[in-house]
Amino acid sequence: MSDASESIALRADPSELVTLRAFLADWAGRHGVDAEATFRACLVATEAVTNAMRHGGGPGEADRRITVSCSFAVEEVVVAVTDRGRFRSRRRRDGDHGGRGLAIIAELTSAFELESRPAGTRLAMRVPARAGAASST
Repeated sequence: MSDASESIALRADPSELVTLRAFLADWAGRHGVDAEATFRACLVATEAVTNAMRHGGGPGEADRRITVSCSFAVEEVVVAVTDRGRFRSRRRRDGDHGGRGLAIIAELTSAFELESRPAGTRLAMRVPARAGAASST
């Protein structure tokens, strides 16, 4: 595995999800990440970026950039999503179909870390880079 770290900046626009998945698949392919791990990384990144698009805005549209970075840490792919919003835990209401993102991410990763600071939120997710490696599923 390589130590290569790369990142991409996305607009808060759902059409950017195609760009996100292409970026991750290309990065994973160049660094020997297997197909299952690539799928999981794309899925959790899509969930996190979708949440950032929905909730991660700053005071103006210019602040609505979302940064996604990929790196390795001891046989794991680390995908980090950073936005300008501030994370707030919320309760789901009857009929509310949202609020499941972190549960999905927890199920598909070996670990994740959520940091909320005044300047924004960063969600770092770890996915084993090879099939059969330890995971929560």
